[in-house]
Amino acid sequence: MRNTTTQTTTIHAPEVETLQNVLATHIGNGFFHAVTVTVPAMRKTGNPFYGKVWKVTDLHGQAGFHYINSVNNQLEREGKERNADVKPRQWGQRIKGTPLVEHTNKAGVYRLYLEAKCERIESVYYVDAYGVEVDKADIAPFLQARSAKSSTQANVDAEIILRDYALDSIAWIKIDGVELGAKPLAPLPATITV
Repeated sequence: MRNTTTQTTTIHAPEVETLQNVLATHIGNGFFHAVTVTVPAMRKTGNPFYGKVWKVTDLHGQAGFHYINSVNNQLEREGKERNADVKPRQWGQRIKGTPLVEHTNKAGVYRLYLEAKCERIESVYYVDAYGVEVDKADIAPFLQARSAKSSTQANVDAEIILRDYALDSIAWIKIDGVELGAKPLAPLPATITV
């Protein structure tokens, strides 16, 4: 007898205020492990997946790092002159002494972000509203291309990857010995035959 079930995923994200408090007391440069759930950068026109798919990323990173120092250190490792210049941030305002960035968009919506150096991506997958995995090949034609390397890193071979993660997109994080949220597991195949 065949029985078919559908796998769904429930994400229990940490409270933004709790996460903000932990990050606001983070001192210096430190490593973290996190799972984020974000809306993938996709084109809207003719896209049947727009607004119906989320990107789940399991990553390791550094919080509290200094971007320009990281770029210059990488230049030095590559045997090049430490000559990268600080460019002004394109959006948002760093909150001094923290790895946090605050930003109010054009619609007046205020959000906090974790500014981080992305060290390693463990996994990336896409899910629908029910947590069922969506094959990347199906959505690939609608995904936007990755942005060009920053001009600050024009002479760097191994790019320093800077990311800003909205606190409300962090489903799970482990930093400074604190674990917040519930780490979602990668979804099982959409249909399981028992």
